[in-house]
Amino acid sequence: MVIRFLISGFFTGLAVLNTSALTANVEVLSLNVDGSLRGRTKQALKPNQRQSKLLHEWVPAREGAAGGYILLRSDVPVVASELFGTTNLTALANVPPQPIQTDLNPAASAPNLKVSPPMAVLETKAAQQFQAQGITNVTWSVDAAAGTGSPGTVNATTGLFTAPAKPPDSRTVSLVATGRRWQPKGGSHRRYHRQENSG
Repeated sequence: MVIRFLISGFFTGLAVLNTSALTANVEVLSLNVDGSLRGRTKQALKPNQRQSKLLHEWVPAREGAAGGYILLRSDVPVVASELFGTTNLTALANVPPQPIQTDLNPAASAPNLKVSPPMAVLETKAAQQFQAQGITNVTWSVDAAAGTGSPGTVNATTGLFTAPAKPPDSRTVSLVATGRRWQPKGGSHRRYHRQENSG
């Protein structure tokens, strides 16, 4: 499904609800006005789990951009809605998503950026090695938005994650790989989120 969002002076949020009895692997892609890919993120939503965020929280590369579209994909049916309003709160509106009839894939021309494994389920205190491909000078960190409790630790240089003795309440931890995308000349920094479930 595709959702359009507005120019500067407005805020736009995206809410996704997994009504399935299965975990939904959701991918959110941010597209520029011309349809080119600006950024993307993946997240696993447990059955009956909901995530409501501003667009730049879903896709950090969206920060500071004006106008464009959001493409939402999921391997199981989900309910999604966009909410936008003016930054001074004088207007607020809800926009339903529109289904796509064709195989739109703006990520096909994107660089081959990959984190391995893309997701892992660990026992408490267990360790898992993560690797990032397609970016250099990688620095690993644990996303602080894991809820209460310890999210575990990750070696900033090697990407070795160690699950906590007691998992956070959400039982889901996001790792962040920050690095420089390889280019023949110059370069650009990107942040990539991968999830780690511990239980």
